[in-house]
Amino acid sequence: MSTRRTILTVGVMLALACPLLAAAPKKAAEKKAPPCPAAQLIERLTEGMTFSDAQKAKLEELKKEYGPKLMEARKGMEVLTDDQKKARAEAMKKAAADGKKGADLRAASEAAVKLSDEQKTKMAEARKALMPLEKELRDKLTAVLTEEQKAQIKAKLPAGRKKPAK
Repeated sequence: MSTRRTILTVGVMLALACPLLAAAPKKAAEKKAPPCPAAQLIERLTEGMTFSDAQKAKLEELKKEYGPKLMEARKGMEVLTDDQKKARAEAMKKAAADGKKGADLRAASEAAVKLSDEQKTKMAEARKALMPLEKELRDKLTAVLTEEQKAQIKAKLPAGRKKPAK
């Protein structure tokens, strides 16, 4: 009798625990970056800020307006072969493990990829199309923000490059 009771108790506990364990990975999946490049840019710049309902609505409009435009512009950046993508990923992991960040990390990944002249040309053209769109989005984003929020974003961004004296 006690063996049956023990088996029944364990069975009930497993039945209750399985849905809870299955729900746990969903929390990690919720933190993934949104697929929309406009949403990614807006969220990266405004992380930790609170917005009024009117601001939230305007930010959603910006995401809807610029999401497809940025996705189309970024398609031109997809010039790497599978082997190049693999080499870049390995180089970035190694560089990150070595403590490299920012420009050093990017330089290590670019050195591993070894782009052809044609790939370099295509990426440069895509970058020329992408940069004005991102600037336009940032300008419209800052128009939505309060002065305090603008100051928060300015503090997050790295200092601009100084132009050399002529």
